[in-house]
Amino acid sequence: FSKNKEYEIYALIRKNSLPRFLLKDNVHVFFGDMENSDSLFKALPEGAIIINLAANPYHPKLSYAVNVIGTQNLLEAAKKRNSKKIIHISSQATKITNKGVYAKTKAQSDELVQKSGIPFVILKPSLVVGTDEKGLFSKIVKLLKLLPIVPVFGDGQTNVYPVLVEDFARVIESVLHDTTAVDNVFDIGSAKGVSYNELYLYIMKQAGISRPFLHIPVKLGLLIAKSLSLLPSPPLYADNILGSTQDTKCDTRPFLKRYSDFKFNSFNKEAKKVKVAIVGLGKIGMLHASILTFFKDVQIV
Repeated sequence: FSKNKEYEIYALIRKNSLPRFLLKDNVHVFFGDMENSDSLFKALPEGAIIINLAANPYHPKLSYAVNVIGTQNLLEAAKKRNSKKIIHISSQATKITNKGVYAKTKAQSDELVQKSGIPFVILKPSLVVGTDEKGLFSKIVKLLKLLPIVPVFGDGQTNVYPVLVEDFARVIESVLHDTTAVDNVFDIGSAKGVSYNELYLYIMKQAGISRPFLHIPVKLGLLIAKSLSLLPSPPLYADNILGSTQDTKCDTRPFLKRYSDFKFNSFNKEAKKVKVAIVGLGKIGMLHASILTFFKDVQIV
């Protein structure tokens, strides 16, 4: 990783959360909330580059509060703090036609960033793959071990474009140090898509298990998700079904064209101290933990 870089990290995490990353002298932790404008202002240093990882995926009210109102609050704080740029982590879900609450609110947040007047780069990753026990792959493995079958919505032929979490962290750093990367939107994912059928077969092979597939019609799946929505923590959401049955045609070529030497280890070798404000690192998820794990290995001078 970039051991010739210096970073001063200002990490905002939610109240009552514990950091899932290594605390060092260059990491400053602030507790706050995307709905609390004051906490955002206090967490942001003057003239920082913001990495916005904060998101609420499925809750009908909280998704809007965090993804839309929270983004607006963050942008207002960023303007007051004269932020240099915002790297906004979006989703391939924003590109599907039939959107659920997550896709709709993330698309709205993208629009807010694009109209903010603050220099921005929006990254739209496909499935981010990592080994964190809280991550999606680990959750799928646990679920498959419990079920006698593999429930697949639709025909399972919809493509997803996996990207390793370490690679995505390097993508962020490449954008972070590209001062000319302004007002760009990049898809991030593998060059070749894999179907959900292929994805589940791969996961089962890695986990050493074998299960038959049960293909569930999309409409039936949405009805099931609607009935489960009454539960406090539903195991299935309509967004899961909508996102896994519509191909987004993730196209990483514009990113690779701009960063032609990107070999998953291509970043500026010039040593500079960069202030980085990372919003959303308290969210439990493999990406949020891995981003700080990635930045922790830099040299502190």
